[in-house]
Amino acid sequence: MNNIDVAVERPILFLILVPALILGIIPFLRIQKKRRVSTKHLIPFIIHLSLIFLLSGLLGGVTVTRVSDEATKTKIVFLADVSDSNIYTKSQMNDFIKKIVDEADEERTSFAVVMFANDVVKVVDSDEFDDIKRDYLDFESKNTKTDQTNIDAAIERASTLFEKANVKNKKIIVLSDGLETLGDGLSAAHRLEEDVQLSGAHFSAVAEGTENKEVQFVSINTASRVPEGGQVTVELVIKSTRLVHRAEIKIQDGDITTSRVEKLQPGTNVFKITYTPEVAGVNTIRATVDVDASDDVYEENNILYTWYLLDAQKTVLVVDGDARNNSQPSQFDQIKNSQVLENLKDYAIRGPIAPSRFPSTLEELLEYDQVVLMDVNFSDLPENAGENLKRYVKEVGRGLFVSFGDNFYEIGKDGYKYKESPIAEILPVDLKLEEERETVAMVMVVDLSSSMKEAMGNKSRFYVVLESVLKVLMLGATEEEKEKGEGFDDSDYVGIVCFDQDSHIALEMQRLGDKANREIICKKVERELRHYYFYHYFDKEGRETDITIKDSDGDTYTSQGYKYPPDYSSQPGADKVTGERIKTFGTSYKWAIQAASDMLAKKNNETTLHIKQVLLMSDGEPNDKGSGYEGIVERMTTAGTVTSSISIGEVKDDSDQIKELTKIAEAGRGTIVKVSTADDLTNEIVQKAEEIKTELVNEQDVQPMRLSYSSSILQGVRDYEIIGGYYGSSIKDDANLILYVDKLRPLYAEWDCGLGKVGVYMSDLGNSAWTDVLFQDSNGINLVSNMFTATMNRQVDSTGLEYSAVRNEETTAINVTLPAELRAGEKLVAQLVDINGNSISKFYEFTGANKKYNAIIPTSELEKTYIIQLSLRDEKTKYNDITTFAVTGYYNYEYDMFNDAGVDNLSIISNNANGKLLTSTDGLFDDVKNEVTVSDYNISTPAAIAALVLFILDILFRNIVVVRKKEKVQMTDEEQLASMRGR
Repeated sequence: MNNIDVAVERPILFLILVPALILGIIPFLRIQKKRRVSTKHLIPFIIHLSLIFLLSGLLGGVTVTRVSDEATKTKIVFLADVSDSNIYTKSQMNDFIKKIVDEADEERTSFAVVMFANDVVKVVDSDEFDDIKRDYLDFESKNTKTDQTNIDAAIERASTLFEKANVKNKKIIVLSDGLETLGDGLSAAHRLEEDVQLSGAHFSAVAEGTENKEVQFVSINTASRVPEGGQVTVELVIKSTRLVHRAEIKIQDGDITTSRVEKLQPGTNVFKITYTPEVAGVNTIRATVDVDASDDVYEENNILYTWYLLDAQKTVLVVDGDARNNSQPSQFDQIKNSQVLENLKDYAIRGPIAPSRFPSTLEELLEYDQVVLMDVNFSDLPENAGENLKRYVKEVGRGLFVSFGDNFYEIGKDGYKYKESPIAEILPVDLKLEEERETVAMVMVVDLSSSMKEAMGNKSRFYVVLESVLKVLMLGATEEEKEKGEGFDDSDYVGIVCFDQDSHIALEMQRLGDKANREIICKKVERELRHYYFYHYFDKEGRETDITIKDSDGDTYTSQGYKYPPDYSSQPGADKVTGERIKTFGTSYKWAIQAASDMLAKKNNETTLHIKQVLLMSDGEPNDKGSGYEGIVERMTTAGTVTSSISIGEVKDDSDQIKELTKIAEAGRGTIVKVSTADDLTNEIVQKAEEIKTELVNEQDVQPMRLSYSSSILQGVRDYEIIGGYYGSSIKDDANLILYVDKLRPLYAEWDCGLGKVGVYMSDLGNSAWTDVLFQDSNGINLVSNMFTATMNRQVDSTGLEYSAVRNEETTAINVTLPAELRAGEKLVAQLVDINGNSISKFYEFTGANKKYNAIIPTSELEKTYIIQLSLRDEKTKYNDITTFAVTGYYNYEYDMFNDAGVDNLSIISNNANGKLLTSTDGLFDDVKNEVTVSDYNISTPAAIAALVLFILDILFRNIVVVRKKEKVQMTDEEQLASMRGR
């Protein structure tokens, strides 16, 4: 079909044609009618009109466009999925192709068929395509693998069939169930040329309304861990397209075989089979469903696998120091005479044994899941026991519980240091010994807001606080005070933070040292506090400035130019006692408390701080309530820091100031006091410094309190009775303080240590005066029972070890996260083992760093369940098992007939290749593109030439033809007479 379009670029100029035509036609019409048809008049008229049209077209820019729209050729390549999952849909796919061939324009459409399964199995191109035979999916299946679906390979092959085809319309139609088991069809679709259109047509052997009968296992589930004596419940999900009257469902677990006959309803069927397992460790389950062949198209999907871990009875080894005389029972005797063992009836308790009979090798120790040391002096254990216990916990992931008693603390008298034992490294607490002194650290957080100008007696509050702080820093410096144990020791650490709206570290945490050193510290503290408080460290215009000051001793001090918040008021305040100008800031707690926390954390990284306390002194309500300072205090508490508060000045108990300071003290497990005189303030600071010190043995009634809720020792425990004493210790960083007494002194603490866990109880279970109360009611009995099992490794995940396994075709990728870095010369390895733990493969080494490691191991038999043992290997080629797990077998996904994801997959592939998912053949050729040819003609040059020719013809006609006629009209007399004679 051809269309001619005429366009005018300059229509206004083209309108000149109208008056030009009028001027050309009117004179012609005025000629007599008979004379108009004469050559003399008619030919010039035609020439003039032609010139008018040509010249008007030139002025108007007339162009001519010719559009030719002709039908073009189309090629369709059918990609037919002939894999096993489509053997019962071949006839449907063949009919689909036949219908498209019948609807096509035979002269302008060519076809090709690519049959594929694991790979392309046959290609029938245009020159071989037989539309008469009509059996388009005929191929030789002998020696052809058809147990996989590879749409990727089929699309790649189809794209090559367009290379030599002289066609404008290129179409690919994928006929498949859409479930890919090989390759990536979407990636192949993205690689197609832009002029290729790919569409999909979905076919399913079990689609709704199908006549095929199919029974298939969909899933199998069971608990991953089963306690000894427990039962295994296997949940089976089976789908069927039709009613099946008899289906035998069978479970095989080692020597255990369980089966039953069921009726299958159309759709989803769920069955549960329960039985008692027999063999501890990793067990594999094989489930099958058997039906009559007439009720099932594919038998390959009638089998599934899973696994579970049967926990053996946990074994606990008890070691009791038993250093008491016969008149007093040992710790385990106390337990044996109570109801505790009744609570532990599900555990195998071995012992108690004497420390000297402790297992001599790690292998012997591995026979136990948990070790309990009760009142054991570490020096009484065999020489290598400490190192073996350390490896037992950290590397193997077992549990250790330590309960202390006076037998252990006798080491303080004979000079033995528990720190010489590797056991000390894995304890969550640092113990206090008689000849050792704990490292004490206190941070004083001092309010220097403008309200500190108020009088307190004959001094302002600022001067009262300043003098009290300086006095406390010097307390304990003289020999007399040292002998009395007053104040701080020379080895104690002190830091000072001052604050108003902002905060400043007035004294970095440091040892106080002797009297001379303390005097230097006091001078610095006085300068810093005065500098921060008084206004006269600014210039006359109120701007910050660095100025040099000389004190009475001639020492020079340079200010540091502190930066204050933008709401600083330039109006000077004044100390009401001295009259000195001061800053006029508000009171903000958050950043001051954060500074104290940072100071303690920084020093603790440099040296171990056993006893830590923060003391907040303030006289006003904070203006940053709700900013999160309570959360900072709680985090310090978890790290073993006690936070107390002192309210300065006369204030009511229900004031907001007291409420906020009380909240801080409660969050910090400290106390709050009110002071209104200088002496009271000094005494309270001194008392706080004194009370954070602990003794080796504390024989006093104390109330156990709960700090953390994360430990299983609290299961079934609601109340805590007062106990009669405890041993002094301090919590280690990263340890979990569960129960404490007084100022965060540990009573029970635990932590994850490598792959295992360690817990300690800091009171004497054998001392009736101390802890007999624990055996008097269910709360105490539950608490002691839980101590025996709280650190036991019940699940691998609880130790900090994480792993995942992803099975792909013939390999399994394993990712492992360890709780600690591998040591030098140590390797993480995996090995395939049988159900008895015997190795059946070589060791596969993991690679990685930063606690994260991965490996790929061969698991080529799809239907086989592989048991995998993870181990740590050291330089001496010894292996320490970490955990055992399994990767289950499965049937080839080619036979996952009820998986409807194939429809979505075909739709996604089509939508990414200019096509769509076809539900019928209707409209398949509606979008066939015709070949469109557009020809543009610019008449400027030919019109100009034509106009010139016409102009010349006009001149010639006028000068030759017309003139000659005139000459003939003007004859001589003789010519006229001759003419007359002729007539």
